[in-house]
Parts: sequence; C-alpha cells; structure tokens
Amino acid sequence: MITSAHRADQKVLKIAELNRLKRQLRAEFVDTGTTLMRMKLESSIRDKVKTKGLNPSKTPPQKIKVTVKKD
Repeated sequence: MITSAHRADQKVLKIAELNRLKRQLRAEFVDTGTTLMRMKLESSIRDKVKTKGLNPSKTPPQKIKVTVKKD
C-alpha cells in the first residue's frame, strides 16, 4: 500500500515536471516564431540590405512571356 502511494506521488511529480517543461518549450516556440516574423518583414529586410548598398527598384518588374513554336 505504501509503495503504491509512493509510486503514485512520483508519477504526479513527474507529470508536473513534464507539464512545466512543455509550457516552457511552448513559450520558446512562440517567441522564436515572433522573432522570425519580425525578421521577415519587408521593412526590416530593406533596412538590412540598405547598409550593404542595395535599394528598392525604381521601376516595377516586367513579365517575361515565352512562346514555344511547334514544328
């Protein structure tokens, strides 16, 4: 009976520890996703490449059409 109670207590403690770890990892995942989204914003990319001498294009991109002639 006592052994059974001790094992139950151990399992409860283990579950509590795993839940704490799960919450911690979930928070880290959300923080990393938020940081990634900020890094992918056009304004932050534009600021980073401006220091390297790249600027946005003044003219819009043009479509390239490819026609294939069938013989």
